[in-house]
Amino acid sequence: SEYFTSCAVMCEDRKRLSNWIIKELFKLLNDSSISITACPVAPVNFARLIELISKGEITEVIARTVLYEMFTTGKEPDTVINEKDLKPIKNDDILIRTVEEVLKENPEASAQIKAGELKPVDFILGRVIKKTRGKADPKKVREIIGKTLL
Repeated sequence: SEYFTSCAVMCEDRKRLSNWIIKELFKLLNDSSISITACPVAPVNFARLIELISKGEITEVIARTVLYEMFTTGKEPDTVINEKDLKPIKNDDILIRTVEEVLKENPEASAQIKAGELKPVDFILGRVIKKTRGKADPKKVREIIGKTLL
């Protein structure tokens, strides 16, 4: 609770903060057999990571990679993002082209979505995320799929 409190004073999205501590940080701590008191990620850095997610500056997929790097190197999130070139794709044209490529590669899923089925949207979304190595914003990709096919 002390770690959470230390982070919470610097972080507006406390719900996301608690979820990330419980799910992501505890997993890394457990896997490494380290107690929270010896956590290599400073609360100020963890709070910054959560703020980056909350503001949409990075995706959760990117954030997991950043957290792992922070945990293993002790670096700040912004440093990891810059060094590893983990900035999300913000350019709509690139995302639109990627969605169109994935739709062409998967004509059956395209036809199903045009016919009103929504389950293939998740499949297409997953393919776009994979193709962009986790750099595409899932919400934006869903919007593009919707505009393209529905």
